[in-house]
Amino acid sequence: MPRTKEQAGEVTARLQAWGAVPEQVPTIAVEPPRTPQQMERAVKGLVTGRYQWIAFTSVNAVRAVREKFEEYGLDARAFAGIKVAAVGESTATALREFGIMPDLVPEKKQSAEGLADAWPAYDDLLDPINRVLLPRADIATESLLARLTELGWEAEDVTAYRTVRAAPPPAPIREAIKGGGVDAVRRRAVHLVLHRAKPDRDRRQAARGHGHRGDRAGDGEDRGGVRAPGGRRSAPAVGHRPGRCAGRARRRPARRGRQRRGARTQAERAPPRCPPENPMTARFPVARPRRLRRTAAIRRLVAPTSVRPADLVLPLFVKEGIGEPQPVASMPGVLQHTRDSLRKAAAEAVDAGVGGLVLFGIPAAKDARGSAADDPTGIVQLALHDLDAEVGRDTVLMADLCLDEYTDHGHCGILTPAGEVDNDATLERYASTAVAQAAAGAHVVAPSGMMDGQVAAIRTALDGAGFSEVAICAYSAKYASAFYGPFRDAAECAPQFGDRASYQQDPASADEALREVLLDVDEGADIVMVKPALAYLDVISRVAAAVHLPVAAYQVSGEYAMVEAAAANGWLDRDRVIMETLTAIRRAGADIILTYWATEVAARLS
Repeated sequence: MPRTKEQAGEVTARLQAWGAVPEQVPTIAVEPPRTPQQMERAVKGLVTGRYQWIAFTSVNAVRAVREKFEEYGLDARAFAGIKVAAVGESTATALREFGIMPDLVPEKKQSAEGLADAWPAYDDLLDPINRVLLPRADIATESLLARLTELGWEAEDVTAYRTVRAAPPPAPIREAIKGGGVDAVRRRAVHLVLHRAKPDRDRRQAARGHGHRGDRAGDGEDRGGVRAPGGRRSAPAVGHRPGRCAGRARRRPARRGRQRRGARTQAERAPPRCPPENPMTARFPVARPRRLRRTAAIRRLVAPTSVRPADLVLPLFVKEGIGEPQPVASMPGVLQHTRDSLRKAAAEAVDAGVGGLVLFGIPAAKDARGSAADDPTGIVQLALHDLDAEVGRDTVLMADLCLDEYTDHGHCGILTPAGEVDNDATLERYASTAVAQAAAGAHVVAPSGMMDGQVAAIRTALDGAGFSEVAICAYSAKYASAFYGPFRDAAECAPQFGDRASYQQDPASADEALREVLLDVDEGADIVMVKPALAYLDVISRVAAAVHLPVAAYQVSGEYAMVEAAAANGWLDRDRVIMETLTAIRRAGADIILTYWATEVAARLS
C-alpha cells in the first residue's frame, strides 16, 4: 500500500522481478493546491533572486515545482545562485533528474527533523539573503519551519500540493486483505519486500532493506513496518522505538450495524499514543484552531503574511519656490517639501528602514507641454541630485514620470487641437523626461501616464542614452479612481477640464488590467504596479499570479485620508487599521507598497 500510485512504479517492478504479485492500493492522492497563487509567487521569487535556499521535503514537492517551471517555460537554470536542500536520497534523485544538484542532504536522519538538525545557522556575512522557500504539502509538520526560524532564517511555507484520501480499493482487494489472501501489507513506505518474495529473508529482515542505500526506493522519513494483513499484530514494525508513530497500524472502524467478533468499542480501547497521520481528518475537540491564535508570539510565528520596512516606499512631494514646507490640508501629516526639508524627510525614512523613496515635483511655472518635466534644472532633477548625494547609497530613488504636475491643463500628456491627449507625441516627452531623471540620479523611473507604448519608448531612450541599468516601475494598472482627490491637492495636478478616463483604467475591468500588465512586461518593465490598492486587491492578486516580476501597489491618498479622518474623529483604531490595510495588500500579492505611512510604519516595525 504505497503512499500514492505515482510512487509505486519502482517497487512494483522490483517485486514483479522477484516473482511476487503486488497489488497497488494507494492510501492517499496528490492534488494541486486550491489557490495556486502562492506557488506562482514562489516561482516568481525564485526567478528574481528572492531566496537564498529552497528546501524540498518530498518527491511530490519536486514534481510540483518542476511542473510549475515547465508551465512557464523555465528549467533548472532558474535555480542559479540558489542553494537547494533535499530531505533524503529519493528527493535528491528527483532533483538530479530535473538537472539540479542539491547542496544539502542529511546523512544520518533522512526526515524533516534530520534536515532541520543539519541546517546551518544564518550568517549575514555569508548569506546576503535570509529567506528560505519551503514548497510542501498542505499537511506538512511544523518542525522544520520552527527550526529555521530559530536559526535566524525567514522561512516562507508554500503549499505546493494537497494530500487527499485516495479512492477505496476494489472490492476483491478489500476482501483479500481481510480474508488473508495477501501475504503482507506495507502501510507507508514504497521500499518494501513482501514476505516470501525472497526465500532466505523473513519478515523482519525484509523490513530492514538491503544494507546499502542504492536499493532503497524511498526516503528515510517514509519508513514504516511490515505487518501481517487482516489486523493481526504478529509482525511489529522494525527499526522503530516503542511508542513511535511510524510503525503503528491504523485501524478502520467497524461498519455501521455490525461489529467484528472480539473487536472492542472505541470507549473500551485505550486512546492512541500518537496523533492521526492525516490531520485533515481531525475534528473538534481534537482540532482547535484557536491554539495557534492564543498568544502574540504564536501568531507571529505562524503568520503567512508579514510587512517589512524594506517592502515600503515613501512618496514625497517637493515644490519649487517655497521657503517653508507646506502642509497638505486633505492629507494630515503630508507636506509639500522644500529641497532642505526633503533631504531631512528622506534621511529619516532611510534611517527607519524604508525600502525606497518616490519623488513628485511641483514646478513654479507650467505650460502646455510640461517643459519643467525634463529640464535639467527642474525641481525634480535638482531634488534627485540632492537625494542621490544624501541617501543614494542607502535606498532606492524612484521618480514619478508623468506630465500632469507640469502641464497647465493638468492632463498627463500633450493635447491635440481638439483637446484630446496625443498618445504618440506624449511618448516623446516621456522618453526625454526619463533620460533627464536618470541623469539626475534616479535608480528607477515610474511612468504613470498610462500611454500605450510608454514602457517601450522609455526603455529605448534610456538604453540609447547609456542608462541601461536604470529600472522601470510601470504604473501598469492605474485606474480612473476617485481615491486620487487628495493627491491632486498635494501635487497640484487636477485636470482643468474633463477627466482621465480615456487613458486610465475602467474600475469595472480586471481583464483589461491584465492585458496592460502583460504588454508592459513585454515592453521591458522591471516592476509592475496596481493603483489604487485597497479597492483593487483582486487585481493585485491576479497580476501577482500572472507575472514573474515584482508587483507594486500604491496605497493612494484617498485611502490615507479616509483613515486619518476617521481616526481624528475617534471612529477607529488608527494604528491597527494602518497595519491591517498594509497586511491585506501584501496578502493579496504585492511585493512593494507605496504608502504615505512608510516612515512611521517602518520605525514601528523596526
